[in-house]
Amino acid sequence: FEAVQTGDVALSAYYLFRFGVDVNIVHSITGWTPLHAAASFGQSLQAHFLVLNGANPLMKDQHGRIPSEIALRSGHQELAD
Repeated sequence: FEAVQTGDVALSAYYLFRFGVDVNIVHSITGWTPLHAAASFGQSLQAHFLVLNGANPLMKDQHGRIPSEIALRSGHQELAD
């Protein structure tokens, strides 16, 4: 979750490919997936990387919001689009 909040896609790729991290893992407190986190922080490249590697853009968090809604609420219109 921390890696996708930054622009370091290489670090995200390292975790994904080296350790087999599930791109759709759900955070136990927020209900967010890594894609929700990337959307919240406006990390378009991370979001693209996650989707290309199987992240589901329609997964909902504990409040029923999909990542594009999180991006909108965080002021990242272009990412939400």
